[in-house]
Amino acid sequence: MESIPKINPPISIFTSIQLIQSMKNKLRLLTFILTLLLSHFTYGQEPVFIREKPPSTPSNKMALRDRIFISPDLGLQFGTVTLVMLAPKVGYRFTEKFSAGLGGTYAYIKDKSYPGYTFETNTYGGSIFAQYQIFENIRAYTEYEILNIELYDPYYNISYRENIPSLLVGGGYSQPLGGNSSFVVMALYNLLDGPKSIYTNPVIRIGFNIGF
Repeated sequence: MESIPKINPPISIFTSIQLIQSMKNKLRLLTFILTLLLSHFTYGQEPVFIREKPPSTPSNKMALRDRIFISPDLGLQFGTVTLVMLAPKVGYRFTEKFSAGLGGTYAYIKDKSYPGYTFETNTYGGSIFAQYQIFENIRAYTEYEILNIELYDPYYNISYRENIPSLLVGGGYSQPLGGNSSFVVMALYNLLDGPKSIYTNPVIRIGFNIGF
């Protein structure tokens, strides 16, 4: 007698839905596990990325009060021509190294170069200047100045006033005194030196830079 082959019962629609749902749950679980593993791997390694540009230099963040300074320069010269000069200046720091500004000048002059006659006078004027900090305590300096000077003509025995320009270039040494202030000594050379100039090269200046 022949055996009748056993036929599996058909899978119902409900059973198929259960299988699909079970596979989805397994996939979700697998995805969750992989995500945790990748996250752990990422945080455990040093990140590789393009570094951002460094923050702006402090010079770009200086407040206005930190950019402005006063320089009450003092000039002294002794010899045949005695010169005592006060040249206060107000400057502005454009960067940590470069600054520029305006100045005024007053000078007392005593000239003994005329035979049998001593000439004394007062001189005044204004200037513009710029300076650049080359090293921590060394600076390059330039200044254009116009002074109204009283001149003496021994031939006619008269005095008269004239505007005389000067172009001073050179450098100096600054010693910090705390805060934004410093002590400054400069040696300058007048490129427009002439018989009417009040300066005798080299020009030595001693002063202070006083910040706020």
